[in-house]
Amino acid sequence: WMRVAGVGSTPGLTFENAMPLMDHGFSCGDNCASCGTCERVCPVQNIELADGKPSWQHHCEQCFACLHWCPQAAIQFGAKTQGKQRYHHPDVVLADMLLEQ
Repeated sequence: WMRVAGVGSTPGLTFENAMPLMDHGFSCGDNCASCGTCERVCPVQNIELADGKPSWQHHCEQCFACLHWCPQAAIQFGAKTQGKQRYHHPDVVLADMLLEQ
């Protein structure tokens, strides 16, 4: 996962210590509508909007809610999610996922 995230080798780090670094693998494309859905669905408040685009704060839990709930499919992880289908349970709607502000 660390290679996919673009971090490279991290010898000596436990999985628990390395996991927050893996949000380096997330990126946002030009088709981002600056809607803030990613920020609002993140259960650990790891995303802040900076100039209208998501910025990951390096305490990610790898739930991928930001990627799967982005209405524009603008969020990618590594190079292999572009153009791939997003998923969420058919009985769950976005309103169920939004964190109370």
